[in-house]
Amino acid sequence: MVYTYALLGNGKGALYEIVAARELGASRAEVMEVIHLAALAAGPLGMNPLGELAHDYFLEWADDGAGSGLEWPDGWSPDVERFRSGIDLGSDGVADGELELLREWNRRMYGEVPPSVEFAAQAELPPTRRSRRGSRRP
Repeated sequence: MVYTYALLGNGKGALYEIVAARELGASRAEVMEVIHLAALAAGPLGMNPLGELAHDYFLEWADDGAGSGLEWPDGWSPDVERFRSGIDLGSDGVADGELELLREWNRRMYGEVPPSVEFAAQAELPPTRRSRRGSRRP
């Protein structure tokens, strides 16, 4: 619910859920990961109300490196490869075959190719998303 409340700009609700997650054993890093993810979609409209209320709480929450007290299902672990599209994030421009890789990635992740992908391909827009993401490539 932290994610949902942050998206809706409900800082009080998000803080309530953060406190509850901590009491259930969530680590600071786990909670921050959810907030970072929410920030991508919520932007300032969602993050500002949370920041106003949760800033001091996070400053006082020492990250002692303790493992998660949350119980995760067996086999539950990140699958980074599932999120890779196969395009070369280290270069700008669209190489042969990369547009189809993006279409296939969108079909796999969302079940369809959003009109924005086709529009960008037809308009030959600069690949700003790729440039931004490429700098964080592992």
